Amino acid sequence: MPESVYTRRLSSNERLYLVAEKLNPGFCIQIVIEGEGFISAHELRIAIDEASRVNPGSRLVLRGVLGWSRWVACGPTPRLRLLSSWLDDDSASYEIAQPLSPVMGPTCEVVYSPPNSLSGIYRLVFRCFHGVMDARGLLHFAEEVFRQMRGEKLVGADSTLSDTELAQLLGAKRKRPALKSKYLPLTQAGDRRDQKILWRRVAIDGTFPALVSKLAVALVGTSQQGHSVPVRLMVPVDLRNYQRDLLSTGNLTYPLFLDVTAEQSWQEVQKKILSRLAAREPIQMDQAEFVLPWLPLWLTRAGYVYWIRGHRRTGRFPVSVLLSHLSLRNRDQLSAAGFRCTSVYFLPQQLSFVPLCVSVVSDSNSSQVVISGPRDYLSPDELGRFEEKVREVLSHTL
Repeated sequence: MPESVYTRRLSSNERLYLVAEKLNPGFCIQIVIEGEGFISAHELRIAIDEASRVNPGSRLVLRGVLGWSRWVACGPTPRLRLLSSWLDDDSASYEIAQPLSPVMGPTCEVVYSPPNSLSGIYRLVFRCFHGVMDARGLLHFAEEVFRQMRGEKLVGADSTLSDTELAQLLGAKRKRPALKSKYLPLTQAGDRRDQKILWRRVAIDGTFPALVSKLAVALVGTSQQGHSVPVRLMVPVDLRNYQRDLLSTGNLTYPLFLDVTAEQSWQEVQKKILSRLAAREPIQMDQAEFVLPWLPLWLTRAGYVYWIRGHRRTGRFPVSVLLSHLSLRNRDQLSAAGFRCTSVYFLPQQLSFVPLCVSVVSDSNSSQVVISGPRDYLSPDELGRFEEKVREVLSHTL
């Protein structure tokens, strides 16, 4: 009897990611792994194939229409793509950022960049179309590739739950309030003729407890709006934290919204975050989750474009900052014989409804922070100001 093919229902959030991909091709999660030593491209190709075999979420393509749409693991195995040179972060990111087709595939790939004569650094970029994986799902797949290269048994991930289905399984009963575009950005300047991403990476050694809270207060401290005016931050929360035995590469992230003022201390913000996570506040259903699956994609796209244009017209957004934090269990999980991982960070993602993104990857030795935003809202001077604030908080001087 033939083995059944893995399928997963397309969720409402993933439907919005399809729209974002149409508007800005290359809407991908991108994790960069840097290291020293040696990686064989041939062994890497074998490891990708084996990891993909037991993690079908890396081979998904879209099938069906409206509420019957599903991800099906009948697409091509993630490709291995060679990047011959990595001159600097900006040039590399634009060369890497090729679209991954949701319908034709592949929806996941690995970009391999051997060291040049100056750096001696190997780089692997694990990329996926955001509609098939979130950051934790993509990290799981990357860890599986390295397990294979170390000769260890693969873990696999075969859960077919969508984010909506998991939220329902976890007992979601409340409805999340509708987003209102009423918050001012922390950014004030930019080139309205240029919508490309401006970004900077900040790498600092050390461990940083309550990092999200400290960064939130530091960023809000740059606001020109006054101390008592709240700034809204969106913090993605992994729903796997509420069901630890779940093995999934899917999109299982719901938002936690934080309204923070410059008058608040990071201790107050940390207490608020912990209490709201304990109360399972992120497990709330968005009312759109019951409507979007039955709207034609062209209509969803039209509504999304109208929403985005409203932000540009009024200068107000549903959130001021997207602040995401991915914690590595152990950097050794991304190492193999002859190769030692030295750092992990995100390449920036273009989000039309957020003027500023701060993405953090932390381990027991360091934190890698990427600050980014579209050039039509973020100037180089402002980027430098945000970098100074981040370095300040990560140097324990806040």
